[in-house]
Amino acid sequence: MEYPRDLELVVAFGDSVDPESGRDDLGSPARLGHWLAVHGFPQSTGDPSAAELDLAVQLRTALRNELQARHDSDETGIRRARAHLESLAARIPLRASFSGHTAQLVSVHGGVAEMLANVLSAIVRAEQDGTWRRIKICHEETCGEVFHDRSKNASKTWCSMNVCGNRNKTRSYRDRRRKDTRPSVE
Repeated sequence: MEYPRDLELVVAFGDSVDPESGRDDLGSPARLGHWLAVHGFPQSTGDPSAAELDLAVQLRTALRNELQARHDSDETGIRRARAHLESLAARIPLRASFSGHTAQLVSVHGGVAEMLANVLSAIVRAEQDGTWRRIKICHEETCGEVFHDRSKNASKTWCSMNVCGNRNKTRSYRDRRRKDTRPSVE
């Protein structure tokens, strides 16, 4: 199943941190500048500012929090993440553009603001066309990878059945075996 190309940016942005290894592609202004260039948003003047870095990290955190809350069916967490996204979106100027074949929301500025505006507009479009429910965060506690659920019924829980799914199922199996081998207390 295909999904809108701009959602690739949302997934990459959500995955710009790896909780397991500690790698953070937005760990400094220089690292954010590199990430932007790799993803087609070169800065016109040097590295992003500390304020731009802070906004990017906050938006990524709010995005990941919403995905986690949605996965956990945590309505309070979803509302909290949505409120945080709302407050951050107010700081990212967008405008309507009619220059292409379809009308779209585009950033007023370039660089970090452009990338963040593209992330927000992709989320809005995905929610409207129903593909947003397929963007998920891996349920494996040591992973946290953002992924696109391409399964027919959008029921995937893990980013990879071969890695995270296998870890989880193996852990569950071992836990059951331990419980079965314990002597019963009567």
